[in-house]
Amino acid sequence: MKKLLFIVLMILWSGYIYSQSIKVEINSGLGTYRHDGLKSFQDYLITFAPPHTKKVSEFPPYFYYSASVENILNARHLIGINFTYLTSGGRNDIRDYSGEYSLDMHINGIGAGFQYRYIASSFKNFDIYAKARLGLLFSTFYMNERLNLVQADTSTTSDRFRSMNIYCEPALGITWNFWSRLALDFSLGYEIDTKGSLLLVNTKQFIAQPSGQPLTTDWTGLRVLAGLSYRIR
Repeated sequence: MKKLLFIVLMILWSGYIYSQSIKVEINSGLGTYRHDGLKSFQDYLITFAPPHTKKVSEFPPYFYYSASVENILNARHLIGINFTYLTSGGRNDIRDYSGEYSLDMHINGIGAGFQYRYIASSFKNFDIYAKARLGLLFSTFYMNERLNLVQADTSTTSDRFRSMNIYCEPALGITWNFWSRLALDFSLGYEIDTKGSLLLVNTKQFIAQPSGQPLTTDWTGLRVLAGLSYRIR
């Protein structure tokens, strides 16, 4: 599904931007991620862990990366495609004289979709704009559990799950055109996601929460972004 979406986007866009003015942008920033289901599931798994197991990390805000290609329709309107990569995770852990127990939960997401930018105001070398993104987000969730006892064998189990979300991200930003083709970009947005059910990669079975409902991913949260753009022509 991810490969098919990527191919379709690239075919459509390569034909559309031929001989057009193009803006290429690469960004990095910090995102907050809701993931309420994963956080509750992490708490639930502690009840099955050795006594005194603690949460070391609980899906905190983390860096994410973005790249976009936009067609400059005119001085006000740009439309294009966008790709994002996000990651976060959680960890339960305990260590003492008898050994060590750890549960690592890692999740990453790859998003692909369309982007629209409206330049509301321009002054000197600065542009103030509003931007909206809409697309699909494919997540992979890893669980690695390890028990290592002194003078005993180490036990390790691993599972991998996948989910798909629809995302929408409105944002406001400012662009500094410091050179004829190069610009710095800063934006603040808020991403809203649908919840995607996590399915085991091999069997397509879902993870059941204590309520019996499927465990879901939810990347909803703030997006603070900065990057560099280049206008090809």
